[in-house]
Amino acid sequence: MGSMWDRRPLWIGDLETWTPTLFLLTQTEGDYHLKSQAGRWDAGTQGWVKDDVTSPCIDAGDPDADYGDELWPHGQRLNMGAYGGTSEASLSLSTRGMVPISMTTG
Repeated sequence: MGSMWDRRPLWIGDLETWTPTLFLLTQTEGDYHLKSQAGRWDAGTQGWVKDDVTSPCIDAGDPDADYGDELWPHGQRLNMGAYGGTSEASLSLSTRGMVPISMTTG
């Protein structure tokens, strides 16, 4: 018996109201990095760039899935999409799980 994630529909709503530009980098064929104000991987520049919006698919993947390969900040939860769970996963706005570091001088 699978989890609710096994039965979750890919599309919520209909295609006429779905806004792909919020979820994807661009309409460029083959590039499915999620937009993020914290940063997303840009294969063209081989670096991280920041967007003016953040996809709701960031930190919205299966809560039981391993997010370990996603770089910090990752929100301690897997991203949905092609790059979720990888080192190219878009960065999260969440600071969840951040460990405070104290610096002392002397």
